[in-house]
Amino acid sequence: MISALRISLAITFVPISMLAAFFVCYAALNPSYWVANVPPAGKSFQVGAMIIATATGFLIWRRTRLERHPWFAASLLAFGLIVIAYAVTAIFEGLGRF
Repeated sequence: MISALRISLAITFVPISMLAAFFVCYAALNPSYWVANVPPAGKSFQVGAMIIATATGFLIWRRTRLERHPWFAASLLAFGLIVIAYAVTAIFEGLGRF
């Protein structure tokens, strides 16, 4: 079970960390637009994605950490899947406007 959970976390870690890295770079390169035009819900989503990516990376770094906290890992997996589903939905909704 721990191996399957670790693999699942690693699979969700890649897209969430890439999304979080994009958000960080976007906010760092264009801070005035990020502060003025991104709504609070968008900012909290971006910060949440970064926290989930950091916690997932910290948890899967060592196997013993994952074995000690299986419920935390399962909740991170669920939240990671929610973030991915929301991002995919927003992307397809944005592409449908063209």
